Formats: sequence, structure tokens, C-alpha cells
Amino acid sequence: MTRGDFEARARSDGEPAPDRTRTPLGDLSSEALLTFLTTRRWFGAKGREPQGARVVDAVPVGNAGWIARVDVALKDGVERYQVTLSAGKNGVHEGLDDEPFRRALGEAVTRGTGLEGSGVRWSVQRAQGAPHELPSPTLAGAEQSNTSLIFGDRAIMKLYRRLEVGEHPDAEVARFLTTRASFPNVPELFATAQFESPSGVEVAAMLQRFLPGSRDAWTLALDRGRDAFSTDPSTGIPFVVEAETLGSVTRALHLALASDDRDPAFAPEPATAQDVAAWGNAAREASDRALDLLERARAGGVLPAEITRDVGAVLQRREVIRGLVDGWLTEIGDDAGSRIRHHGDYHLGQVLQTADGEFMLIDFEGEPARPLPERRGKQSALRDVAGMMRSFAYAAATCAETSRATLGDRNGKTRAQRWERELREAFLRGYLPEGREHPSFLPQARARLDVLLMMLEAEKLLYELAYELNNRPTWVWIPLRGLVALTRPPRSTSARKRS
Repeated sequence: MTRGDFEARARSDGEPAPDRTRTPLGDLSSEALLTFLTTRRWFGAKGREPQGARVVDAVPVGNAGWIARVDVALKDGVERYQVTLSAGKNGVHEGLDDEPFRRALGEAVTRGTGLEGSGVRWSVQRAQGAPHELPSPTLAGAEQSNTSLIFGDRAIMKLYRRLEVGEHPDAEVARFLTTRASFPNVPELFATAQFESPSGVEVAAMLQRFLPGSRDAWTLALDRGRDAFSTDPSTGIPFVVEAETLGSVTRALHLALASDDRDPAFAPEPATAQDVAAWGNAAREASDRALDLLERARAGGVLPAEITRDVGAVLQRREVIRGLVDGWLTEIGDDAGSRIRHHGDYHLGQVLQTADGEFMLIDFEGEPARPLPERRGKQSALRDVAGMMRSFAYAAATCAETSRATLGDRNGKTRAQRWERELREAFLRGYLPEGREHPSFLPQARARLDVLLMMLEAEKLLYELAYELNNRPTWVWIPLRGLVALTRPPRSTSARKRS
């Protein structure tokens, strides 16, 4: 695709071609931009055959560089990215690597002045009580789908690399929880930034209170879990108290998200028969997609030999999974609760334990690969619960794998099953405390709640299987083991008596 073809396609979508007389970035070739983008960890279209890239427009960051909106042409559409570029260098270079660039950007956010371009503005909306002075920011080490800047021990700014017109769920939910629902277990929102142009508003960044000395609950669980997998474990099951507390915090989160009937973006909506049917269809589609991938991986001989038996067992039970879904739908009936806003990508890595032991929830953007309207959509709150259940499974499996040399495979798996079961039960004790009614957005009958959770967890498990097959084949055994347990035929009465 030539530059002219790309710009003609952009104009047909209502976006004006860039005016190269207004910024030196217009001289950057498509090839140079793609070479730069494909080396960035946050670039989400590496495997989708990028065919061209162009600078739509840019705003200057003082004299240090620019923040550009860059459109990337793919075989299946166009994606837009926020790209930070430094000045005074040949080629394309990351602006955030330069201290003057970071300092100028931090000042624009802290003071609320924003950045002005030609026909586009990078504007800042400060929340009440946001600090007026912050230290010069440093670039955070971990970079995934976004990029973060840390202002000493006071604030952290997340730059959203993928841009889409409309509300961004991460900033939207953080604003709702901190300024309207007064939910205490999220970092305080200080400011947001957005591109404003004739094509619409695209949320570009969010500034929140930083939590110095905190660590994520995944790291915490693995650290505590080592005791359960030592050759001589101490009395008690590690991380169980924390799991129950996390269940209570999650319940409070969902109550907060469902607390405003007047806001259409957050008001709970009854889950209809069509909603429940759609959830069942999603589970069936996830099954077809994951098991087709598994079949191809087995035929291609790319799977570890030690999981051959489990692979065969799961593939033989393809129709069993469909039958389970049909049975679950019948059991759920019309008691599915309501659809509410939820976290959307909930797992131990999205939870921080602060230096004083409190749990704080972060990253409400949902799964970045999904479209923005879908990530802002309302779902059963049990989707978040299902995500945490699967996170416990991964933590237990990781500890078992680490302890294989000392415990052996069989003993490690036995301990993993026990630890995972204890964590699940503890979390549910916190989320559904004994003697208290279920919140109105959940199924009111516990049996139906358990069935809906099982169906949503099965869909998550199948999604994990497809993900691991595509990205981490050596981890396939973790969701595969869950599928084996899910589809295992019940033992007969006589077999149970003999065991």
C-alpha cells in the first residue's frame, strides 16, 4: 500500500490527510514508522500484517518532541496509536526516553495546560484535589499495552497507546469509583488527558495516586504459596486470609459499580433470556475455537509429550462441553441477576497490596484486544469472580511446577489442587458472606449462582487454552488440566465406595 493509497483511504473514512507543512513528522516514511512501531512492546498489531503507517497530526511537547496520532493500515482495518517522538534526531525515536520530553509532558499534565497542535489539542481535565506540583517523571520499567510515567512517590500516569473515539473504561470507571461512589480501594484519580479534534475525542492518558511500596497480589500469592509446596509445610494454608479479604473487596467493588440507577452508563440492567443465551453461545464458540486450535496443534506435533493423554481426552469430549453448556442454561433459567459494569480483566495481577496491607484494584480497561464498546459493556458480575478463580488456578499450577524437583509431579499436583480449592472457597466466603442476602445483581438461588459461575469460568478457561496455544505452548497444560477436570465423567457409586 503506497502513502497515497493510505491517505486516500483515510480521507474516505472522514479523516483529513496530514498537512506536512505544519510538522516535520510529515516527512517520516511509512517504512520508518512501521520499523519503529513493530519494535514497541505496546504495539498490538504485530501479528496482523501492518501494511502502512502515517502521521495524522501531532502536538508539540515544548521543544522536546511531539505526541503524534499515527494510523496503521492492517489487512482487516485501520488502528490508531498515540506515539511519543523526540526532536532533533534523525529517524524515529521514543520521546519518553529523553528527560526533557518527560519533564515537559509532566508539567503540561500537572498544571492542566495541555498541549496545542494545529487542528488538534491534547487537553487535560484535572480532578478536584489533584496536586499542582509533582516531581519530574521517570519511565516505568514494565511496558505492556500502555506506557507509565512515575512522579516520585506521589503519582503515576498511564499513556494509552491504542486510541479509539469515545469514553475509555479505565478512566471512566476510575472517575466513577473515586468521585461518585467513594469506593476506597482504587487509587485516587488526579487527571485525565484526551485528544480533541474534528474526528472526535480520544482518551490519551490518566494520572492517579501512586502507591509506593506496594506489590501485586500475584507476586504475593506465589511468595506465600511456597510454604504450601515446601517439603515440610507449616500449619495452615497460606494466602487464605488474603483471598477471603479480596472476596470482600470484590463484593464492595460490584456494589459500588451498581450503586447509581440514574446514570445510563452504570445503571444495572436485568439479565434477559437473550443475555443468558448469548453467554451460552459465547461458551460454545470459545469451545469450538480452542478445540480446533488444539486439534491443529496435536496434528502439527508442537505440544509437549507429557500432555498427550490429556489432549486426547479433551478432544474426545468436545460434545460433552456443548452438553454441559446446554444443561447449565436450563438450570440458570430466569434467575441470572442483572448486568452491571465490572472490571473486565480481573486477576491477581490487577490487585495491589499496599505497604499497610490494603488491597487496591487497578486497570479497569478490560481486555485491550476487544473493541471499546464491548469493554464498556455490562455483564454479569460473576465474570470478574470467574477471572479470579482462574487466577488462583494459575498461581497453584505455577507453584506446583516450581516445586516439581522436590515434591515430584504427582505430589505437587495434589497440593496444587488442595491449595486452589482452599483459595476459591475463601474468596467466595468473602464475596458471599454467610447470613447475608445476595446483591440484587446476582442470581438469588445459590445453586443457580454456582451454575452461572461455572459456565462463565468454563468460557474463560477455553479462552485461556486458545491464548496459550497461540502464545505460550509450554503453558497449555494449565487450562488443559482444568478442561479435563470439567469434562471428567462422574465416578459411579461403587467406584466411590471402593476409593
